[in-house]
Amino acid sequence: LLKMNTLNERANQKTNQTSCAKRLRAYALYGPVNPMNDVLSNEEVLALKDEDLIGVIRNIFSRQHHISYYGPMSSSDFVKLIGETHKCPETLAPVQDANPYQYVQPEENEVIVVPFDANQVVLYSISNMGEQYNPAEVPAATMYNEYFGGGMNAIVFQEMREARGLAYSSSARYMQPSDLKHPIIFQAAIKSQDDKVIDALAAFDEIINDMPVSENAFKVAKEGLISSYRTERTTKSDILSAYETAKKRGLDYDIRKDIYEQVQNYTLDDVVKFQQDNIKGRKYTICILGRESDFDKAGLSRFGQIKHVSTEEIFGY
Repeated sequence: LLKMNTLNERANQKTNQTSCAKRLRAYALYGPVNPMNDVLSNEEVLALKDEDLIGVIRNIFSRQHHISYYGPMSSSDFVKLIGETHKCPETLAPVQDANPYQYVQPEENEVIVVPFDANQVVLYSISNMGEQYNPAEVPAATMYNEYFGGGMNAIVFQEMREARGLAYSSSARYMQPSDLKHPIIFQAAIKSQDDKVIDALAAFDEIINDMPVSENAFKVAKEGLISSYRTERTTKSDILSAYETAKKRGLDYDIRKDIYEQVQNYTLDDVVKFQQDNIKGRKYTICILGRESDFDKAGLSRFGQIKHVSTEEIFGY
């Protein structure tokens, strides 16, 4: 039953534009072999045996691991309980790298096109310039994200949808990695009509590199950001998740403290400086999922070298 459900799910995913878009994004980030398409073939799925899957579960605690606990039990009682019930081999095997895939860093702009028969196009612009996580830059990056791509009042939404009518939805973020193994990624996303792809790309390129400046939009973004940090709380089991994330980033404190304190003193000039120093002039991998026959191929070539990828390549089956 598990095998047949897997095969049926694969068949349904290929007809789902959202699923295709997620896998196209992974293709752009990691390249032809990535976490979304490095999967067993249909023949390999059918050849799996029950004991193969059960064996994976049974061997989990034979590798190095740590235990986190949230609950009413005291620390001494919990340690005692673990000592009595959590039986492991005396020697634990090292943990395998859970993410052997590496982000690609293209030297030139590239346009990846995947055919999908729909009137709406999904478009990602992804940029990896190799920047590493730097806690000193996080407050400014957070303020930039809120001002430029944060929500309905942000520059991206106002320009792309409200002012120009080129997108059903749009967003952009300077994305901090969850650990020190991965670089920072700048990502812009658009959902538009097939016949507006070129105009949408041109408009996005314009506002990303020559960011519109609005004191009123900045004021709204700053007030909204301060308000959200003032009222947000990390409680219960979320404390463990926050601790683990901070540790992976090399931190021993909550970075939100820095953000909250520094954002209150920011001006619009600080956002402009961050955009000039970190966003302007980046190289992009542009991913387009839609009806290829409606695209202006000559127009697309202005944004980078075009590469055609099939749905079989982005799904891996």
